[in-house]
Amino acid sequence: MIKRPIIALSGPRACGKSTIASHLVNQHGYTRIAFADALRNIARIAGDEFVNDRIYLAKLGEELRQLMPHFLIEVMRIKVNSLEGPIVIEDVRFPVEEAFCRELGATTIRLEIPEEEQLVRLKERDGKVGQDAADMLACLDESILDDVEWDLEIDAVGDFKILAAKLNDFSNNRILTSHQIESLTSRNISSEVKA
Repeated sequence: MIKRPIIALSGPRACGKSTIASHLVNQHGYTRIAFADALRNIARIAGDEFVNDRIYLAKLGEELRQLMPHFLIEVMRIKVNSLEGPIVIEDVRFPVEEAFCRELGATTIRLEIPEEEQLVRLKERDGKVGQDAADMLACLDESILDDVEWDLEIDAVGDFKILAAKLNDFSNNRILTSHQIESLTSRNISSEVKA
C-alpha cells in the first residue's frame, strides 16, 4: 500500500466532522469517504428520505453489523484501495473502524464539543430538539470510543478552515509544536463555527 496522508475523524454528532472533511477536500485535495456511504446507498433503496436520516442510518448500521460484522470495513477497504492521493474518513464511530484506520496508517483525530454546543448545532443543522436530539445523543456510537488513544484530540471550535489546514499539516508531519497544539485546543478562538 502506498503511503499517503489519510486522516480519520471521530467525534460526537454535530462536532464538525463533515465540515472539516469538506475543507480538507476543497482546500487540500483530499478525497472524502465515510463508513456511512455504504449505509446511505442501501438506505436509498428504501427511499431518498432515508439517505440522511441519521437515526435510520444508525439502526441500519447496527443491523448490518449483527448480520455481517465486517461488511462496512470490507466496503471501506475496497474504496480506499481504489483511490489515489490523500483521503479523509469522516465518520469513525466504532472500535473496529478505528482499528481499520490504524491498520491503514491513518492519523486518527478525535473532535470534542460540550454537550450544550452539540445540542445547539443539532438544532441548527438538523432541526432536532427535545426528545429527537436526546435520541441522537443516546446512540451507542456517541460514546463507544471515549477510551481510545487518538493521535490528536482537539476541541471542535473556531474557524474550521484553519482547523482543517492545521490537521492537514499534522497528518503530513505528525509533529506539532506545543504552541500549535495550544492553538488547536485553545478555547480563546471564537466558538462561532465558520463553515
